[in-house]
Amino acid sequence: MKRYSFFHGLVLSFFSKSFYRDVAQYWRGTGLAYMLLILAIFWIPTAIKMYSGFKKFVDNDSASFTKQIPAITIKNGQVSTDVATPYFINDEDGTPVAIIDTTGQYKTLDDTSARILVTKNKAVVKGTADTRIYDLSNVQSFYVDRARVEGWFAIAKKWFIPMFYPMALLFSFIFRAIQILIYALIGLAFANMLHVKLEYKTLMRLAAVALTPVLVLDLVLEFVPLRIPLWSVLGVLIGLGYLFFAIKSNAEPETIAPVYAPGAPPV
Repeated sequence: MKRYSFFHGLVLSFFSKSFYRDVAQYWRGTGLAYMLLILAIFWIPTAIKMYSGFKKFVDNDSASFTKQIPAITIKNGQVSTDVATPYFINDEDGTPVAIIDTTGQYKTLDDTSARILVTKNKAVVKGTADTRIYDLSNVQSFYVDRARVEGWFAIAKKWFIPMFYPMALLFSFIFRAIQILIYALIGLAFANMLHVKLEYKTLMRLAAVALTPVLVLDLVLEFVPLRIPLWSVLGVLIGLGYLFFAIKSNAEPETIAPVYAPGAPPV
């Protein structure tokens, strides 16, 4: 008979062999419903934290950025603006974060700290991994200025939680579901090594629960001033370690304490 609920996993997944045996023997399904529920709970504090930071930026800090935005018009693929270019938009320290240049003086973001460059007919955006170039020659009509950007910020602040939370939940669930499928395949090798017969569906459940300690630690690290180098790699190793522990728990006979009749001496 099932002894533990989904919520026991938040604690017992860290150490309990009995819990992992219960998951394998008495739980049903693939563990994906468990993962969805856990992610739905864990994304709530993260979404609130991110909304709080974004709201603070919009209410207190965005004005120093938006007041620098000139009127920019794109007509028939050609960019024009109401200020002399090259024009720089700077951060609070005076470091350029965006350049508008219709003169051709700047063609790339090389040798500049800026991450955005708008030329006569292109937009160059430098990301963390690569730099992308967007051709604006097909844009027939577009206009943006300070008021429009501030309006976008206001809309984004209003709809941040309703839009961000379900999208974050969806994409994280897809990622974790794929991870569970892969871990269950690795679990087949663990089960063979430990000489225990477990169905693939059972291994999926165990993989989902074995990821719980990683998800708990992920959440904790969101709210403490601690950064662990290569945490993503370490998280994979922790998850696989708990999966091995879960399968090993099901390979061992469960120890049940003997029950003595009232007044009978222990043997």
